[in-house]
Amino acid sequence: MSDMNIDSVLAQMRAIKARTGVESTNAAAATGPVDFSDTFKRALDEVNATQQKSASLSAGFVQGDPNIKLTDVMLASGHSQVAFRGLTEVRNRMVEAYREVMNMPV
Repeated sequence: MSDMNIDSVLAQMRAIKARTGVESTNAAAATGPVDFSDTFKRALDEVNATQQKSASLSAGFVQGDPNIKLTDVMLASGHSQVAFRGLTEVRNRMVEAYREVMNMPV
């Protein structure tokens, strides 16, 4: 992945973090623990909503809806791709961490 792609994925992940209301670890410690599964579920839901929006805009454009511009379709598609790549990268890192823990000597 190039530096530009990594920067865009990081920016997307920060935007998702800001929308889900997840604060830094210091703020989380003050208010109580943050459940990772809930946070990950919200991120999955956000990516799913982004993909659904992209698909509906694309379908509307193909059907000839005059209110949908090609630029809107392309931006929604790009946003959806970046969100999915970021989520996939998080999943890959989680699997890698799981494998490392499983390979640790007891």
